[in-house]
Amino acid sequence: MIKVNKIQIYSIVFSIIALLLVVFLVYPTIKDIKYNSDKILENKSQIFYADEQNKAIEEFKKSYSNYESNFMKIDQTLVDPNNPIDVIKFFELSGLESRLTLNITLIDSGKKENLNGFNLINFNINTNGNFSDIVNLSEKLEKGPYLVKIKSLSMNKSSVDNKDNGVDAQFSVYVATQNPQ
Repeated sequence: MIKVNKIQIYSIVFSIIALLLVVFLVYPTIKDIKYNSDKILENKSQIFYADEQNKAIEEFKKSYSNYESNFMKIDQTLVDPNNPIDVIKFFELSGLESRLTLNITLIDSGKKENLNGFNLINFNINTNGNFSDIVNLSEKLEKGPYLVKIKSLSMNKSSVDNKDNGVDAQFSVYVATQNPQ
């Protein structure tokens, strides 16, 4: 009987030691192996992604000359934010072609406006005249040589020119600019 109790005690002690070994040695080791395997897979995917990016950059460098003329055209549609004289001249010429006199104001909101990755400057354009001339002006502004977006256009019956059903109009216009260098 004493031998059976000793065997049971040894079995219990051995089982407890084996359980402690599993809990404190084997389980953390397996957990570390899983964590490190995940890290290796993540690093491999990052390396693969970086390789793909490098290939894309090399392909772009090879075909840059094909795109260069398009880049030049895009650059010509952007306005120098420090010297927007050319776009103001374009606005005035469009107004004259539409038989309108424009009052153009550059708005400095203090914050950088941005749309689809382009920096923007904001202009308010006030005019009055015939409705069809104002619509013609809006078409000329949007179809002109610059990247122009008419943010808002408000029109009211003119208090000055009632004889021709005149309209007072106020445009809020965004113009895409070159990035400062």
